Amino acid sequence: MLLLSLSVSVASGVSLARAQNYEQLWNVCQGDMRNEETLRSCSAVISSGRVTGKGLAGAFVNRGVVYDHLGQYDTAIQDFDQAIKLEPNLSLAFMNRGVAHLHKRAFDQAIRDFDEALKTDRHFLAFFNRGLAYAYKGQYQRAIRDFNQALVLNPDSVEALTYRGMALHHNGQNELAMKDYDQVIELVPTNAQALASRGSLYVAAGKYDRAIEDFDRSIKIAPNNPQAFSDRGSAYLSKGQYDQAIQDYDQSIKLAPNAAIGFNNRGIAYSRAGQFDRAMEDFDRALKLDPTSARALTNRGIAYLRMNQLDAAIATFDSAYRMNRRNSPALFGRGIAKRKKGDIAGGDADMAAAAAMSPDVAEFMASEGVTP
Repeated sequence: MLLLSLSVSVASGVSLARAQNYEQLWNVCQGDMRNEETLRSCSAVISSGRVTGKGLAGAFVNRGVVYDHLGQYDTAIQDFDQAIKLEPNLSLAFMNRGVAHLHKRAFDQAIRDFDEALKTDRHFLAFFNRGLAYAYKGQYQRAIRDFNQALVLNPDSVEALTYRGMALHHNGQNELAMKDYDQVIELVPTNAQALASRGSLYVAAGKYDRAIEDFDRSIKIAPNNPQAFSDRGSAYLSKGQYDQAIQDYDQSIKLAPNAAIGFNNRGIAYSRAGQFDRAMEDFDRALKLDPTSARALTNRGIAYLRMNQLDAAIATFDSAYRMNRRNSPALFGRGIAKRKKGDIAGGDADMAAAAAMSPDVAEFMASEGVTP
């Protein structure tokens, strides 16, 4: 999660001691470094009693920024609270408290803080970070509006363009998302995140070779990103190049061994390659990591169906459908299995209900190698 925050640089309200060591402490507290030395300096300034008003509020904000940077979010929030008590209209205190809440994934509290910050200062970072909060809540339209405002203030912000592209992608506006990623890559050709994100759009558009080119470039720049390997694996999977897909999923799993999605994806590749024993092992490992993964259960059901183990397929699809009543592939797959067992009416009912939910479900299942 990319977050941007600011420290406060203030002098008003400060009664600086003439002693050089105190002046040095204050200068360090106001500086850009976010380390233990800054923390000690701000603490010394705060406890000295020599700084008041806006200056004291600024020292609390700057110490809070350091605590946030060190991952001590609750302590950071306490400092921002103190700053706000001293200066209720200090927008940077609200904005930085919002960042700490974002780090804690307390999105609603973060949004309220950014709202307060924007009442007195329409700052780029307040719009940008509020956009992030809305995006993480899945409210992509509101996120896009905030990223738009941020880009009005800073049109060449690579961060705002990148995250607006992501929000547009999630909102189904892939052409606009592509334009944002193109602009980011034009500004910074070595932006690994934008390259990987554009690659994902190419996969969605069926342009697998162009996707692989972007993933290759992204991985060369940032070789420890498991998502890039996973997404390149998906491009190879769509091309039917199962060995290459499995190699990429292997690397994704190596980099993120506790992520269920890696095992799920490799299981799909093994299943399509006809290596059903290895596919089942991967689906089992995915479900051990995430017992609530309807996706892994559905894919295991597809493997059972391809193996003609119809009772196991029905039971697995049934479990996946109970987890998510909008899971049309599980319902359609159960229908296929029922038909193959001779329950034509029950199978047709399942498939019809699945098609009503997702008109392209039959096409998807056919791409997985299963048809009625």
